[in-house]
Amino acid sequence: MINIVDSELFKEKKIINHVNSLAFEREAGTEGENKSINYIQKVLTQENIENKIDTFKWSKTITILVKLISFFLISSSVLFEALVFFNLNWLMIIIDLILIVIIIVVLKDLFDVTNVLLIGRRKKSKNLFAKIPAKKKKPKRPLIIFSAHYDSRSENYSYNLKKFFFLVEWTIIFPFISFTLILSVWSILMNFSNLYITDFYYTLIDKVIN
Repeated sequence: MINIVDSELFKEKKIINHVNSLAFEREAGTEGENKSINYIQKVLTQENIENKIDTFKWSKTITILVKLISFFLISSSVLFEALVFFNLNWLMIIIDLILIVIIIVVLKDLFDVTNVLLIGRRKKSKNLFAKIPAKKKKPKRPLIIFSAHYDSRSENYSYNLKKFFFLVEWTIIFPFISFTLILSVWSILMNFSNLYITDFYYTLIDKVIN
């Protein structure tokens, strides 16, 4: 007769052993990640659970693009008055258009799961797939999928802090682009208008004199 208490303690001990065996740095794309996935695959194989590893490449595309947006936003806000003073509004328009393109790329990368755009240093990681067949095979039985991360947190800043800065940045950037773009275009149109009016007056005066 199996003692239920002993069985539960045995399961608990196995779980604790697994946790202790994975208690090390497992940052994505590092040797720690490889060590952890090898351990998990070894345990699954020992339990006769079908599994396979899929390797993929990744990079911190969104992080780099957001930093690039921050750079353009800060630099353009500092340079804007100087560009207006030296009548170089067309440069501000170019900067705004670059910002718009980067924002479109960021949004596309966020919402398009099939996007494979990789910017910056590329790293390799692995996904581990395991398949546990049902003990009782019934027609139209549901398919249950479990998903979990085996790598440790690889970000330098907390999610809430990053979320706060992203919200502040996105709140500022759209009014800023709209304001600078409208003002720059208006300034260029005014310059062309002044040039046209000046040429018109010079032409009129020349005709009157002659």
